[in-house]
Amino acid sequence: MLISTPNPESFGSKVKRRKTEFKNLPYEKRIYEWYGWRDDTHINIKSKRDWREIIQRNGFKILRDGTDTLWDVPYFKGIPVIIQKMFFISIHWILTYLFGFLPWKYGENYICIAQKLNL
Repeated sequence: MLISTPNPESFGSKVKRRKTEFKNLPYEKRIYEWYGWRDDTHINIKSKRDWREIIQRNGFKILRDGTDTLWDVPYFKGIPVIIQKMFFISIHWILTYLFGFLPWKYGENYICIAQKLNL
């Protein structure tokens, strides 16, 4: 089983936070809100710990898990968006190509590879 879901413990969620004043604006106008909250189809966002508990409770063994990188730019209002994109997106693609995902907790998505245990 492969899971990829927004990570509420990510750097982006901490910096951008949930902004209620953006609630009724279209997705494109909400770039300063973390993508997990910005996308209204994300209705059940859970922490890495919660996902690990659900996965294991349902008879799966976690083979590998972690998070991806930082790609939900812009993160900082004082730095031009194009510079943030060049920096963060470049690093994102390089690290994703080399490692897939990383054993850290600050990336934008929690990713888990698990295997069903034979009972």
